[in-house]
Amino acid sequence: VYQPIISTRTNQLHGAELLCRWPHPELGMISPDEFIPLAEELGLIGKLGQRMLEQGCAQLARWQAAAPDLVLSINLSPLQFRDPELCPQIFACIERHGLAPWQLELEITEGVLMENADEIESNLTNLIEAGFQLAIDDFGTGYCSLAYLPRLQVATLKLDRSFTQGLTTNQATTAIVRSVIGLGHELGIRITAEGVETPEQQAWLVQAGCDRLQGYLFSRPLPPDEFARSYQLPVPDSQPTGQPRG
Repeated sequence: VYQPIISTRTNQLHGAELLCRWPHPELGMISPDEFIPLAEELGLIGKLGQRMLEQGCAQLARWQAAAPDLVLSINLSPLQFRDPELCPQIFACIERHGLAPWQLELEITEGVLMENADEIESNLTNLIEAGFQLAIDDFGTGYCSLAYLPRLQVATLKLDRSFTQGLTTNQATTAIVRSVIGLGHELGIRITAEGVETPEQQAWLVQAGCDRLQGYLFSRPLPPDEFARSYQLPVPDSQPTGQPRG
């Protein structure tokens, strides 16, 4: 499913985050908080991540004629970054679908930056040098060293929804968010606020200079056909095989 990311400068669609959903026939909708750790534990996260990448790139390729500037955000597991085949897989995928590296924003958690592993460092460096955008997801909830941000040429910080929720009620939260936005802009880093649910939160973030907004105020995550109809994009006659729905 795809959740829109809105530019505060234009108030128009900037991109979409690709999210995985598991509608189980007996258990109902299973949260990613449950099945992603399970996939990592069972050694399936690499296959799941590759499948998501393939489907997301295929969908973006269908949309790019109508929306050539659309950016797709894709989450990568820390375990994927330990795979020496990660970069060749991503390079081959965008080549198959005729996409440019700048069209993908690869989201990682702060924990990835803190792991001392040669494979992770090599993969991050190779992806950034190739032109992919790097985003730090759930920023502010981990222990990311600020020294990594300029060194790795991070493109985007995604403020965790817990900060967005406290904007209008907690002075400490508003001070932190203002500081992160200012710091990011000083370093040439764009800021995306997650979990935006009210017009008051939107107005505060726009006034503070936040670059992009994402949350239920704009839309829940949508299956590709619903997303396409909402933003005047091509709607395929049929879903790609195995397309996640939710």
